[in-house]
Amino acid sequence: MTPWTDGYNDAVDEATQFATLLQPYLTTGYLRPVIDIEAGPPHSPTPLELDNTVLTNWVHEYMSTFVSLTGIEPLIYTNTNHALNAFDSSIAQYDLWLANWTNDPNSPPTGNADGVWNGYDLWQYSSTTSVPGISGNVDGDVYFGSLAQLIADYGIVPPPDDHGDDRPNATAVGLPSATAGDLETLLDTDWFELTLVNGEDYTFGVASTEMSGVELSLYSESGTLIDSSTGPGSGAFLADLTYSALAGGTYYLEVKSTGENGSYLVIAQETDDHGDTIGTASELAAFSMGGLQTGTDADYFHFTATAGMQYDIKALDFGIADATLTLYDAGGGVIDTDSGANPGGTHAQIVWTAGANAEMYVAVTSQSSAIGDYIVSLTESSAQLAGDLDGDGFVGINDLNVVLSNWNQNVTSGDLLSGDPSDDGFVGIDDLNIVLGNWNAGTPPVAEERVQPVGKHRGVGA
Repeated sequence: MTPWTDGYNDAVDEATQFATLLQPYLTTGYLRPVIDIEAGPPHSPTPLELDNTVLTNWVHEYMSTFVSLTGIEPLIYTNTNHALNAFDSSIAQYDLWLANWTNDPNSPPTGNADGVWNGYDLWQYSSTTSVPGISGNVDGDVYFGSLAQLIADYGIVPPPDDHGDDRPNATAVGLPSATAGDLETLLDTDWFELTLVNGEDYTFGVASTEMSGVELSLYSESGTLIDSSTGPGSGAFLADLTYSALAGGTYYLEVKSTGENGSYLVIAQETDDHGDTIGTASELAAFSMGGLQTGTDADYFHFTATAGMQYDIKALDFGIADATLTLYDAGGGVIDTDSGANPGGTHAQIVWTAGANAEMYVAVTSQSSAIGDYIVSLTESSAQLAGDLDGDGFVGINDLNVVLSNWNQNVTSGDLLSGDPSDDGFVGIDDLNIVLGNWNAGTPPVAEERVQPVGKHRGVGA
């Protein structure tokens, strides 16, 4: 390693080059890499010719760059002269591989041989040992511990990785899908495998609140690069791609850093993922993901409503900040519509109670012709009938009695059992009209069957 060439910032360049070259070996089964700080090249100063603080800061910057790129901290290899004279004491935070040639593996250096460090485990005792099968001199080194300890202390432990770093280890995803990922280091790459249909159009994108840029690439099954983008993407995407599949089969997406690491979502979907009319509507599940690919795109969904059930439909923020929900009947009549403005949460919401069994339709559009992604949620629950004060699913004499027994009284607002379905805090004609207006609505409760108790009977004596 050259500790100095044209300037102090060369630490970043050298650490980046070293990390890139070593990337295939930064995995389990290898020892942590080592940086050698001894002599400078012909036209650069040696470490001993540099100010101790400058050299120490250079090493710190090198180490922080390498760790941010790989998640792995190298060791420092240097000799006793440099350990004593070339660094500030802050350098001792890194593991030391000391070169001190006593030429006897049983005679380790003593005293202050490790300089500003507080000890060492790896020691090079000679540069002139011989090894069978290797011609010429080789270095001789000693580790003060067992093989298991060496692996535990100096073996590479890669940082956790949520997705594979190449095609054979890619994570399989469906269409449409939104898959969470994390670039744990700057050299981390995440791969995803997906199946495309010949002739279909697709959109792929990456969104993140932790990074300002990513690189997104699409590959064929054989690994041929089809397209790549570093953004900026459309809508909430940092980078996105569109592709018309020339052949059906397996494809791959790769997500990698352009200078930052952090969490993200990778989106894969058909370019127009949901139909634009009632006749081409997609089925609405508990959670359905979609995207508005153009400013005039409208995505339609359908669900089967059951009489008496309440439906809560929400459009959740996932790239568009001004979604509009519209609820239609099978004939295209508008039942309800709502436009929200709540970034980071629910942008639009419709709560509706079905009066009869029916096929219903929901459309998602954008107020401002924005493009982006969203999630629609559908929740079904039992709805309380207006006027059903006792909650038995039927409006009848029991509910009328609740109103009459509290007639002309001030009651707690919202308490149905107090006889105030109008929720105005007073039991009066408005509440009576609600009950009578919904008279016999719902399903009458099943009457309890009375059973005559069985006991012993006295017979009549003969």
